[in-house]
Amino acid sequence: MPEISQQRVIVAGWYASGDGYPNGEVTQRILSREACIVDAGRPMPSGEHLWRAAKGHPAARVLAAWRLFQHNVAGFFRVLSTCDRERDLVYVRYPALPFMLLMSMLPARYRPRCLVDGFISVWETMFRDRAAKSGAWVARVVRFLERRALRSAHRVLVDTIANAEFMRTEFALDPERTVVLPLGVDEERWRVPLEVRSVGTPFVVVFVGTFVPLHGFGVIAAALDLFDASDRIRFVFAGDGQDAGLLERLIEKRPDLDIVWRRGWHAPEDIAHLVANADACLGIFGGEGKAARVLPYKLYLYLLLGRPVITQTASSAPTLEAPPVLGTSPNSPGLAAAIRRVRDDPALRARLSSAGSAYYARWLSNAALAKAWRDLLARDESPAADGVRDGRVPSH
Repeated sequence: MPEISQQRVIVAGWYASGDGYPNGEVTQRILSREACIVDAGRPMPSGEHLWRAAKGHPAARVLAAWRLFQHNVAGFFRVLSTCDRERDLVYVRYPALPFMLLMSMLPARYRPRCLVDGFISVWETMFRDRAAKSGAWVARVVRFLERRALRSAHRVLVDTIANAEFMRTEFALDPERTVVLPLGVDEERWRVPLEVRSVGTPFVVVFVGTFVPLHGFGVIAAALDLFDASDRIRFVFAGDGQDAGLLERLIEKRPDLDIVWRRGWHAPEDIAHLVANADACLGIFGGEGKAARVLPYKLYLYLLLGRPVITQTASSAPTLEAPPVLGTSPNSPGLAAAIRRVRDDPALRARLSSAGSAYYARWLSNAALAKAWRDLLARDESPAADGVRDGRVPSH
């Protein structure tokens, strides 16, 4: 039996790159230490955001679609000419759908074994998260195509146990081919020093993210409206998006509140500095559905830096062990009460901080991701490998 270091992994797809999409780059870096990497894919231009291109001018959308098709076809033939189907694995980075649609056209016996980034469902993101106005028939077509693409994969890689169950149900995936791994994050750029806070400064609550309905920003805005200047809380927001108008209207309505809004796109280290100096951080409050299945990047950041986290109770993770956060109902009174509780209880903040750092190191860190990949590569050394028997990251 060959050593894992002899395993070749072919990287495929016209894949997303840049600060907004760290998972693929970090995963590829980890794999380069565990296997022989051959990059048969191509990175998209750094900073190109897929959903922004999809909402642009019709001519821009046509151009983006043509480039997506062109680069994936070229990559498809590079992989076929490079890959030894009997020995090699193919890692298809996000967005995997175009590449895997091409791969699905091959008879199963001629397909390489593709391990596919499936953390984000294109169908769900387009037609649920962002409330696309396209007709129901378009949604059905996209769902059919995504189902076909994912079912042609050897493994579909997802980030939480609940998300794995969703993908299995929605796209009729084989449970043994659906694998749960933590997301890869750029830890070096996130690890920033804490600044010394002077005595008497306001209690700082930070929210980071795109203002999409998934995050329940309406709940956050309504919760802030329950505070006043006497609470001495500074609310810091970093980001922008669909529900940004809620914050604009709140700032106009409540000039007495201490609200700082760092609008737009920010480098990871800049976001990390904001979070590192927060007294508490806000997660998501979107209720049931996808909001209860995800563990977003910002929670990775909050936990890595040991910041107390307030988020809705309904959630999921790569392991059955829940993250150490202060859970609350996804409504404004519940959130306001949780903020006051964390503000008034230094011992609670200390417990959440310590437990959060330990949880990150065990279950979410790049070290945990590397171990999970080592186990996966060992099980997939040959086409006859049985595969992962359960969907969780192995215990340490």
